[in-house]
Amino acid sequence: MKVANRDSAQFAYKLLNFQGSNLHGINESKYYIVYSYNWYPLFLYEYDTGVWYENETKYSVSTSKQTSQVRPSYITKKLSYQEIKNLL
Repeated sequence: MKVANRDSAQFAYKLLNFQGSNLHGINESKYYIVYSYNWYPLFLYEYDTGVWYENETKYSVSTSKQTSQVRPSYITKKLSYQEIKNLL
């Protein structure tokens, strides 16, 4: 579903697929992942554990803004970009 980035958090919180502006959330196997620019994971939800992971590695001003717009939960486990990639 196409949504404005400012409205994307409610979709991510409910683990619903969405498409924003250079931002999307999608179910992939055992994870729900919010991507920036189709490749950079901002948030990751692991279905087995019920844990939200947040990419703490800063990439750009744009991705930082997207992170604040789409934040699905304020309780996240912060991981580096490489740690998130290792999970995936």
